[in-house]
Amino acid sequence: RVGTPLPPRASTANQQAKGMAKSQSCPSLSRPSSSSPARPGAAPAPPAVGRSVCPFVEISDSGLDSLVAACMAGSADCVYDIGCGKGNVMEAVLNRYPCRGVAIDVNPSLARAARQRLDKYGSRVEVRVGDVRDMDLADATMVVTFFITVAAQKVKSVFASQLQKGCIWLNYAWPVPGWVPSRPPTDSVYRYVIGSHLKSKANGGLGSGGAVAMIE
Repeated sequence: RVGTPLPPRASTANQQAKGMAKSQSCPSLSRPSSSSPARPGAAPAPPAVGRSVCPFVEISDSGLDSLVAACMAGSADCVYDIGCGKGNVMEAVLNRYPCRGVAIDVNPSLARAARQRLDKYGSRVEVRVGDVRDMDLADATMVVTFFITVAAQKVKSVFASQLQKGCIWLNYAWPVPGWVPSRPPTDSVYRYVIGSHLKSKANGGLGSGGAVAMIE
């Protein structure tokens, strides 16, 4: 019996090369187009709720420990975990401190996993799906992120305008371009205080004891 001929199989070397290229590529930082054709055989992508500013990379155990240790949150604090992924950082924060939390991710699948993980904390935590640049951040007293430099660059103006004065932003592993940390980074955690995150080197800058001058 004559059947429909199968397409030729790619060589093992070609398959491996394609896999390596895929694992090293980063998702687009622009809003995806709904007209783009899906790759044959691929699972349907979740709906695009917003614009991703950073590829999802799960933080290491040591990085998580460093970030959580730097929080030092109290019962009056509301800690925002932006780009929360599966919610492991927020879980560790709520386990260690008596604060409230808000976990945010643009990816519906990751936000769903975070909600399942954090459901045990009840009203202490809220999980949001969407683009942080379109959200109200007024009640945040602390923000934790694991943003590469280009991602921090994309959100820093939003944080400067939306976060209340005195709010602390902790970013693991990378500094925020153009901002001055409130103290030297500890265990690769960069700490910024909204309202005093920009300083003139002519007036002392970080750790010199000089006067602080705000730069617009």
